[in-house]
Amino acid sequence: VDSAALDAALGGIADAIRAQTGGAELLSLEEMDAAIGGIKNADDWLADVLDKKVVHLVNHKVTAAVPASFQNGNNNLVTVELPNSTGVGESAFASCRKLATLNLESAKTLASSAFSNTAALKTAIFPSVETITGWGFLFNGSNVEKIIFPKLTSKFGPGDFNSCKYLTVLVLGADVVVPLGNANAFDNTPIKGGTGYIYVRKSQIEGYKAAT
Repeated sequence: VDSAALDAALGGIADAIRAQTGGAELLSLEEMDAAIGGIKNADDWLADVLDKKVVHLVNHKVTAAVPASFQNGNNNLVTVELPNSTGVGESAFASCRKLATLNLESAKTLASSAFSNTAALKTAIFPSVETITGWGFLFNGSNVEKIIFPKLTSKFGPGDFNSCKYLTVLVLGADVVVPLGNANAFDNTPIKGGTGYIYVRKSQIEGYKAAT
């Protein structure tokens, strides 16, 4: 066995372990074996976060979609930073009344009631979301003021923004017309009351006029 090659291989394994665990210490062979046994797939982390007392939910390695009812009712949660998660399940952050900071930049789908009754959330930007799924009420009862969907192409569901009493700005950036006419989607909002606005691409203005 080439000792130099073996040393290089062991060094590479140790570096990989440190990258996963966040440690910086040197590792013996026995410590490597124990550390490898303790490493989980990053996506398993979501299943481990069951405590509804968590305040800052931050993980840059998770790629799985956030499961349904994940933190529903967590009145301690302030920050969600899951930039590589691919979606958000039904009621995942519903009634998280202190949630103020949101980073879900890779999410492509949002499900029903995912952010309903979020009292502290003022701005929600979803750079990659293309589809809203389920039975509606996405932001129902939220105090959100501005929502930005650069890529959304699917229709809104019933009550998606119902009783969002401070929602004055909705930005739809896709180069298609997003159907707006679903039952009560904008009931009890400044947008429906004429003091809020939906911003769309200039190329789509006539299409939206025809659709409404």
